[in-house]
This record gives sequence, structure tokens and C-alpha cells, in this order.
Amino acid sequence: MRKAFFICTICTFIFALCFSGKQSGPDYDTDLLTPAFHKGRRDALRSLMADSSVAVFFSSPEHTRSNDVDFDFHQDPNFYYLTGLREPNAVLIVFKEKRKIDSLFTNEILFVQKRDPKAEAWTGKRFGPDGARMQLKIDKVLSTESFLSLDINFNAFRRVMFFELP
Repeated sequence: MRKAFFICTICTFIFALCFSGKQSGPDYDTDLLTPAFHKGRRDALRSLMADSSVAVFFSSPEHTRSNDVDFDFHQDPNFYYLTGLREPNAVLIVFKEKRKIDSLFTNEILFVQKRDPKAEAWTGKRFGPDGARMQLKIDKVLSTESFLSLDINFNAFRRVMFFELP
């Protein structure tokens, strides 16, 4: 009797795993605020900014608990409010009016980490520039590696708003 109960329990568990109705693809949260909400927050910020100004926001960094264990990651609330991104090592630049920066003509740029499937096995899935563009609906998304090479003359702006890195 116990053996039959055990086999039935295992079969139920396997059935639930295989046929739970879950679609294939990355496991991203689906109960978060919409990209339109975050775009509305960026537009609201832009409406409050002075002419010829720029705002720079940094995501929260990861914090190491011990040699190979990190604390649970918690995104900076201001950064999340404007982007919806829950990944570390990212930067958001919001311009009051559209600007030509290098070959880009935009009023916002998001910098995110590139995808690295080997590292993602340990750190969790990342959007990467293409995924962030699709999921967050931000037009100009670049990799964080291009942040330093992008030619932005912050002296050309009347006001520069930023929060220091935590």
C-alpha cells in the first residue's frame, strides 16, 4: 500500500512539473508594473526638469556577504520606479529634450549588462541590451561597456542631477 501511494505521489509531482501550463522561455516576474507605467514616470520627471538638463540614475550594486555568497539583491527604488529593471550594474540617463549623443538622437539611454549564459547559471537571468529594449520598452539600450566610451559633455548642460552610488 505504501509503495503504491509513493508511486502515485511521484507521478502526480512529475505530471505537475511537465504539464503545469507554463510557457517555455525565461522565468521573469509577470506581476510587475507595466513598461507604460515606467515610461510615464520618466516623462513626468522630464516635465519637471529645467531646460537643458540631464538626470543620471544608477542601479543598486550587489553586496557580498562572504567569499562566494551575495546578499539578496534589492534594486534602488528610484531606479526601479523609472525603469522597471531589477538588475545590478545599470545606468539610466534622462535628458530634458532630445539630444544627439554620438550617433544617437534620444532623450533617454539605459545601460545594462550583456547577457552571459555561463554566469547566469549562478547569478540569474539577465535581459541584456536587446531583452531590455523589448521587455522595458526603452528605445536606446546599450551595454554598460559602452557607457565610458559614449561622448557626453555634461558641462554643456545647465543642470545635472544625479544620486551618488550607494
